[in-house]
Amino acid sequence: MICYEKKLKPRLKIKAKRNFLTKKLKLLGVGQEVAFSLCANETQTFQKQN
Repeated sequence: MICYEKKLKPRLKIKAKRNFLTKKLKLLGVGQEVAFSLCANETQTFQKQN
């Protein structure tokens, strides 16, 4: 699994991380809209950095 993760592009890693965070928030009972807005904010910040 570690070898596979190393082959992933940074963008994919970030996407996977974001999906994980979204799932975690849903498990905590946070609304899907909140999770989505967090994802949107994260994407915007990521785009600004590049």
